[in-house]
Amino acid sequence: MAANRSIRNIFYAPNMRHLAKQFCIHQRSMATMTSSNQISKSSKVGIWNNDPSFPMPGNIGVDLNALDASSEIKASTSSPPPYQSLASAFLDLEDEAMRKNRILNQFVSESLEDGEEVDLSEDKATTSYLDHNVECKIQSCPDHLMKSFTSLFDSFPANEQLTVITLSQKTENDMTTWSEEVENEREELTGIFIDNAKEICSKIKENGHWADFIEPASGHAYYSSHRNETLFETDDRLNQLGFEIEDLGCCKVLLHNEWKSNVFVGIIFTNAPADSHFFGSL
Repeated sequence: MAANRSIRNIFYAPNMRHLAKQFCIHQRSMATMTSSNQISKSSKVGIWNNDPSFPMPGNIGVDLNALDASSEIKASTSSPPPYQSLASAFLDLEDEAMRKNRILNQFVSESLEDGEEVDLSEDKATTSYLDHNVECKIQSCPDHLMKSFTSLFDSFPANEQLTVITLSQKTENDMTTWSEEVENEREELTGIFIDNAKEICSKIKENGHWADFIEPASGHAYYSSHRNETLFETDDRLNQLGFEIEDLGCCKVLLHNEWKSNVFVGIIFTNAPADSHFFGSL
């Protein structure tokens, strides 16, 4: 098998509900785009596409019909355009980062059904968003983990690529300790993950892909029949997925790069490419 191209996208959200809702919103928006033949868009670029109808900087288009109809009037009545220096003209243009942020904020604010504005920020695994409690990391499965991960499932399509989605929830308690509060929080977060993982998998499947997730308590795949292979959050394989597994001698603990041991991690697997348009608008 050829070495796969490393693809990793990281998104942050206030909670799991908002994150799952983005999958639902994007699934509906893609269905709407598919039914319309007015504009052809790339299937891999997501919401960053430049609309060919608006080719000018700042996504500005020109109404050619109106321009032709008013050309004679403008020629006789319009005054010379005000002078603008080259420097100020450049300053008026959006750079790529500004354009992405504007489109992302506009997309989210217009799409949320309850009208609440949410800023889902994409990161390259370096920036900490302390006001967000959920991290969604979407990455291509490393080649050397493909065999061991696919053995978790009885229904994974043969010769397909594998994408790993890790959902990290920031916890109130240090999950390396034991107390009634820790156990109650773990049980609550397990339920939250399962409910939202089922919804996310459902939306992925509606887009024609395979998807399954690991039930945190048992370590088994949720939709597959029972197999001997398991995957728990302290498995050493998670070292290859952006986490740190520390061996304390008596036990192993999972550490998040920002939240350390105050984290609960759930894992979803799919054959949808990590750079698929389906994930591009999260």
